[in-house]
Amino acid sequence: MKKNYSFPVFFFCLFMLFCNTETKAQLTILTPNDTMVCGPTLLRASTTVTPATVVNPVDDDYAPHTSAIGFPFVFYNRTYMRCLISSNGYITFNLQDTLPANLYSAWSLDSFSTTNGPCTDSNNSCVNSICGVYEDLYLVNSGTIETYTIGIAPFRKFCVNFCTCPMYLPSFGCNQTETFQIILYETTNNIEVHIAQKHLCTGWNNGLAIEGVADSATAPGQGTIHATPVPGRNCKMWTATNDAYRFTTYSVDSYTVAPIPFAPIPDVPPGTVYWYHGNTLLGTGNTITVNPVDSTTYTAIFPSTNCSFTDTFTDHVRLLIAQSMTIRSTVTPPSTCGACDGQIEIQGMTPNVNDSIIFMKNAIWQPAVIYHTNSDSIGFISNLCAGNYDSVIAYTPTHCPSNVLAPVVFNNPPFSANFTDSIAFGCKADTVYFRDKSFSVGATTTLFRWEYGDGSVDTSSSILHSHVYKAQGIYNPTLVFTNTFCIDSFAIKTNLRHQLLANFTVPKDLLCQGETEAFTNTSIDTTRNGIAPSYNWYFGDGSTSTAFSPSYAYGYEDTGTYTAMLIAQDFVPCYDTAYQVFNVISKPKAYDMDSSFCGPNTTIPIGMIINNADTYLWSTGATTPTIIPDTEGIYTLTATNHCGPDISSVKVTLYDCDKCLFVPTAFTPNDDGLNDIFHVRVLCPIRTFGLKIFNRYGQLVYTSYYVNQGWDGKFNGVPVDIGTYLYEVTYTPDLLNAHELYRKGDVTVIR
Repeated sequence: MKKNYSFPVFFFCLFMLFCNTETKAQLTILTPNDTMVCGPTLLRASTTVTPATVVNPVDDDYAPHTSAIGFPFVFYNRTYMRCLISSNGYITFNLQDTLPANLYSAWSLDSFSTTNGPCTDSNNSCVNSICGVYEDLYLVNSGTIETYTIGIAPFRKFCVNFCTCPMYLPSFGCNQTETFQIILYETTNNIEVHIAQKHLCTGWNNGLAIEGVADSATAPGQGTIHATPVPGRNCKMWTATNDAYRFTTYSVDSYTVAPIPFAPIPDVPPGTVYWYHGNTLLGTGNTITVNPVDSTTYTAIFPSTNCSFTDTFTDHVRLLIAQSMTIRSTVTPPSTCGACDGQIEIQGMTPNVNDSIIFMKNAIWQPAVIYHTNSDSIGFISNLCAGNYDSVIAYTPTHCPSNVLAPVVFNNPPFSANFTDSIAFGCKADTVYFRDKSFSVGATTTLFRWEYGDGSVDTSSSILHSHVYKAQGIYNPTLVFTNTFCIDSFAIKTNLRHQLLANFTVPKDLLCQGETEAFTNTSIDTTRNGIAPSYNWYFGDGSTSTAFSPSYAYGYEDTGTYTAMLIAQDFVPCYDTAYQVFNVISKPKAYDMDSSFCGPNTTIPIGMIINNADTYLWSTGATTPTIIPDTEGIYTLTATNHCGPDISSVKVTLYDCDKCLFVPTAFTPNDDGLNDIFHVRVLCPIRTFGLKIFNRYGQLVYTSYYVNQGWDGKFNGVPVDIGTYLYEVTYTPDLLNAHELYRKGDVTVIR
């Protein structure tokens, strides 16, 4: 049911424009025009579909939400990104206060007056709005309002379709439907209204309707609003069929309006592509295969109808028919390894024209060869390297591709690096002799690079040459052989180790004083020319042996670090040496050390373990090198290592270091021999001491760094006044874990 709001309506002022309103094609044949074909060809079409959004309000509501325009749109010198759509045939840019979404919009036009010009000043709903066909529409049972944005920036278009929207109501004789479209243009900011059908019903609202634009530059009730209506349609009785007007910005507060051809932009639903050859329908769908016998043109058509707005999208393609040619070939392979002087001679090409030759090398298409043939119809693919050549085809702009030549394989002529070696062993260096046996076909310059595996390189081209290796080891000498086109390498493994490796083992590397050690020879040796290796032992304590493995043990009486050495000698003779280092230790030894500490909590180190102990056990049961005693007394530590235990003890005395001082609160410096001196008494050993006394003004009157020295109550030799004085004491107890402490207070001078 209608709400009986009586909002007078206003409208509008001027507008002018010229711009193309033709809808851009949404169908494209992907095959390029004037394509040369030589047989069946697949044609493919691409279609673009623009989806629409239905924004139907309920009854006389505005849409339940604002709609995104899709681009910045300038209306009366203000920029908007969204708009609000009314079911009564208009859109507004009042998005917040005046016309909130999902509320009723004005529908009554009976009280409209043009006393002050083309617009009234009392209609809140229609200010800042664009009216397509503003009248009382009623979409409760039928009719659709939809929006969509099409095109490519910066020339997009925002379309609002009012599709077969019923007038209110049949009981008033208003049983017609209205169909029209409002278009907003990006960049130009033009506005168009395309009306497919607008009827007249005098039984409701006196048959009044509005088409135009209006500003909100002046608030309602405060004067004339800037507006531009279509002449004769400013709250008048009027009809229209296939009618269109364009509004063009004239100034910041005015538009011009002019009639234009009726050409609404349909929302293209998914449809069918129809293919034609002339007037003959060949088939439907996005693809079709054709096989023309002559050059001809094919047409794709994509019809569209939506909201009674119709359009047909069409594209054409012309296919050209060409002839074929038959070719054959003769091949010349490369002359030497790596050379790119191979050639394929092609006979049977089109004479005296620029023929194109395409081919693949190693399954990869190569750039086309453009060759101008003579009257002999012969062309060439030159400068070919080794590789597999296939799919060789020749063609001209007026001919179809030729037959495909048989694959051609060009192999490189033989080219290889090779050498042999022989070894002369030495102790400080070994000499290896190399003999070159490399092979190459073709008259090209060959280059050599000898990489000996020890970092040395040379470019000797001699058949026989040598290299000196200064360290034993296993090397991989390599010859890199090249002719500037090809490159080959050859390597061998050369073992320059003499198989003389001195080595021995001992059962343990930690001994106690007097404990014995045994030695086992595990050396690797080589016997050549009947000469076996020999061995010399040095045990680190002056003893020696020449046995392979000494059959007796040696005892070490003194503590310390010993190095046993085995020297092996081979047939060259060369030498190799092995070492073993071991330590001789005694039992751990600790010294008793009595200690005094600030307590009760402190870490007590038990001192001076001569040999590192492996385990610790205190009389308290602790197993750490240090403990934290909580009482005074004697603590015993048992330290044990590889060679046995040792027991030591420490006497611990604990002081409360925060209470090491006794400071009097008053004294009487009156020279009566009683309590004349202010003394700080200490109750524990003191390492450092400092005393400062200040009067009530903060003036320092006494300083002392001696604990046995006191204040006699004078300042600069003059007795101070009686009263209270502030003292500060700093002291460090003479204890192992003590630190400097601070204490302050006051003392009273009494006379």
